[in-house]
Amino acid sequence: MNEEVTAAPSSFAPGAQEEPVVEASPYGQDESVAAEVTPPPIAQTIPAAESEVPETVGEPEAEVDESVTHAEIVTLIEGVGVDVRKLSAHTDFYEDLVRQLQARLETLQTDQIQQLLGPVFTKLAILLTQSAESASLARKHGEGYQADVEFEYFHEAIIETLDLVGVVSVEATVGDAFDRAIHASRKSIPTHEQHLDWTLAKVMRQGLTRLGAERAFIPAQVAVFRYDSTIQPPVGDRMDAMSQAPSEADTAPDSHTTNSQPNQEGN
Repeated sequence: MNEEVTAAPSSFAPGAQEEPVVEASPYGQDESVAAEVTPPPIAQTIPAAESEVPETVGEPEAEVDESVTHAEIVTLIEGVGVDVRKLSAHTDFYEDLVRQLQARLETLQTDQIQQLLGPVFTKLAILLTQSAESASLARKHGEGYQADVEFEYFHEAIIETLDLVGVVSVEATVGDAFDRAIHASRKSIPTHEQHLDWTLAKVMRQGLTRLGAERAFIPAQVAVFRYDSTIQPPVGDRMDAMSQAPSEADTAPDSHTTNSQPNQEGN
């Protein structure tokens, strides 16, 4: 049995033109539609920088009040000067007050420390006196092992220890004038020498004071000479005074010299 086969029309028949194949766009549109929705170039979307700068508006000129006279201006300036001077005076006053308060605070702090360490300072003042006296005695007696050097070293060590807390010795010395601010008289020694009146005869205990303070918080205990006119000088002093005084023979006129002139006149 012969079957008839009908050939399907081919698009590739001879002499037929091939139609272009259009790929499907992901947006469901062809290339012509895609070209229409393509965004414009960036350069066209960004406005020019000059267009973003706002136009400057000129500042209004200050209005001059012509009703104010020159004299009124001078008066206002003088008033400002007075106010400035008052402010400066107030500033100086408060600055000085702050300095005084600060100095007072430092003094109170130092006083508290001295009250707490008062017994310690007293013992150090005694050691300071004893070390100085021991060094003096060692030099006087001429110790063979140079004890004066050892005592002086101990004396200087005490002074350095006191300096660590801002305390110094009043350095009371025999022969110094008595000063109530740093000395405390514990004994009076009468003397016939008037020039020794109110001078230190002996230092019983050295005194201590703060740096820059007017008074010693531990005054030096001293013995003071007091002049007494009723005291006769010692025998040795009287003999020295008599030996230094001119004798009557030195002061009397020479009789031979005075009588020779009349005798010559008589001849």
